[in-house]
Amino acid sequence: MSCLAPLRALSQESCLLSPVDLNERAKEATLIVEAEVIHQESYWNATHQNIYTRQTLQIFKILKGSAPETITVITEGGRVGAAMHVFTGTLQLKNKDQGIFFLVPAQSKMLPAGRSAVDFMVYSSSQGFIRYNSTNQQAVEPFKTYSNITTELYPVLRRVTPNFKNLRPNPAVKIINPATGTGINKAQGNQRTKATPAISSFTPDTLTAGTGSLLTIRGSGFGSSRGTGSVQFRNADNGGASFIDITNADYIFWTDNEIQVRIPGKNSSNNTPGSGDIQVTNDSGLSVVSTQALVIEYAVSQVLYDETLYSPRLVNANEQGGYTFQFSSNFDQNNPAKQAFTRALNTWSCHTGINWNIGNSSPLTAVAEDNVNLVCFDETGELPRGILARCISRYAGCGSEIADQWRVAEMDVIFSQTTRWNYSINSPQSTQVDFETVTLHEMGHGHQLNHVIKPGTVMHYAITRGQEGRRLNARTDVAGGQFTMTQNVISNQCGPGRMIPQPVANCTSSTDELLFTAEITSNTEVQTTWSISSGNLVNYFVLERSKDAVTWQELNTVSPSPTTDSYQYPDVTPLPGISYYRLKVINPDQTFSYSPIVRIMREVPSGFAIAPNPVTENTLWLQYITQDSGQMQIYLYDVVGRLHRTYNRAYQPNNDLIDLDITDLRPGTYILVYDDGRQIHREKFTRL
Repeated sequence: MSCLAPLRALSQESCLLSPVDLNERAKEATLIVEAEVIHQESYWNATHQNIYTRQTLQIFKILKGSAPETITVITEGGRVGAAMHVFTGTLQLKNKDQGIFFLVPAQSKMLPAGRSAVDFMVYSSSQGFIRYNSTNQQAVEPFKTYSNITTELYPVLRRVTPNFKNLRPNPAVKIINPATGTGINKAQGNQRTKATPAISSFTPDTLTAGTGSLLTIRGSGFGSSRGTGSVQFRNADNGGASFIDITNADYIFWTDNEIQVRIPGKNSSNNTPGSGDIQVTNDSGLSVVSTQALVIEYAVSQVLYDETLYSPRLVNANEQGGYTFQFSSNFDQNNPAKQAFTRALNTWSCHTGINWNIGNSSPLTAVAEDNVNLVCFDETGELPRGILARCISRYAGCGSEIADQWRVAEMDVIFSQTTRWNYSINSPQSTQVDFETVTLHEMGHGHQLNHVIKPGTVMHYAITRGQEGRRLNARTDVAGGQFTMTQNVISNQCGPGRMIPQPVANCTSSTDELLFTAEITSNTEVQTTWSISSGNLVNYFVLERSKDAVTWQELNTVSPSPTTDSYQYPDVTPLPGISYYRLKVINPDQTFSYSPIVRIMREVPSGFAIAPNPVTENTLWLQYITQDSGQMQIYLYDVVGRLHRTYNRAYQPNNDLIDLDITDLRPGTYILVYDDGRQIHREKFTRL
């Protein structure tokens, strides 16, 4: 068996956390307890601005202060009905979680209406909870792993708070036998007669999380059924320092020699599976860790509702195709911060087509569910101690069942005001945190991406002071963003309409050496041109085109020329209406990068166009150009007049794309007839 060492050092900022020393936590906490979560309930605060979750803790030990046997602790975020708030970099708990809690009195703004009881909150949020793993007897906090609860963690805690008061035994913590150094467990003798699990292989060795990817594990001794067994993955949120569970719904099947699981984008504690070895524990409590390492390229956010995970969508929240962010007055007065934030926003938009823009400043100074996507510095104590920045995603569910569809209704972004930031385009000093790098990471969470364990990528779980990371990685950041966009551009069943891809016009190259452009040169041609520095080694170029900035088609492959650094390629069969172009640059080592996306708009006189035509895949796209919104009836006939399909679709202003499923439609010529209530139009297409 092998063990993956944590990939971080204490100088790194884990999920944009600045380390809070154990001595400080012990000094500032008014109550320190070893406890277990036995009940949870989410609620709106008294002003109905934010959702919080109230946990009832059953106490095993009191390390500082005094308390009854059960207390109430409040954490940020949670779900009430069809509303859900998720705060990045913030502690989230679930029932049966246990460990050491560093507590202070809860702020009044966190309390529900009419609440008068004394509640607590966790000092420094996720750093104020040392989580126990009862399986391996380890304890984990964001910047440290304790190999054993009783032999390593307890002695460390006694140095800062020596007076432990036992209220009741904790059955999850094993007593260490001084003679052998092992845990005393009455079932230990019986377990020796059980088969020890072994992992021989797993496939595939590279996949993505939150996308439906399946992992098959082969070996022996897993047990004929799962029972209390589990498959655990390295925690991407702490660089793999601990293992995390997956939800029950993600187990597909379990036999003695084969297990199949789905890789979720998160678990019930809001942690994300990351790259590294995997651990299998059978129903007898015996575990094995793989010698093979799993690679997770990117992870997509998911919403957990009634033990099932759903993929939320980004939508047309501002009726201009996406989301508008507004700077608070304190942020608006900081021009370097505004410029750095705008550069980061544009980087995502240029490479994934996400529709984000910046509007007028706002008089608001505190974040809340108020239909304002606020960007602000923390002036009102919103950020817990040690958090540099965070993005809050506020979700809303809709449909015949709440879980039919979840969307991002609003986003807020908060930055620490006391951090020594570098706002400039120059590299940060060794003691500075790069503001653009942090913004790019937090807006990745806004793009609905979770952490990965992959240094050099924007969504890597940690950054270092003095580090600059302003380029999106093609395999991880861009690919993950493009995956979320495939969901965002599909017509919605309810709520605001789908997102309309809109890469910004003022894009900069993904590398300093590459310049890529596209322009309409005639009614039947789009000319693409690019140039690259002569010192940049390239294996070949791939020119790509898309109808929606999500699904890309290869137009041509071009080999580098020894005599020129400039290239051209004409697209003589351009798509009608809106289309998108980008250049993929393949390096000799097979790594690659993308140019920013270029958007082209060709006139569609009828206001209605089919793309592609002929169609070879299972989705036909209609581009309907209008300044109105409404419902459209669409009928699909063959050339002899037989009706094959009927669709009802909502349409939006500003060149809406409408997707039609034509799975199992036989090859041939067909006619689409649409009726938007004002006119009827017919268009012919060919199915190959």
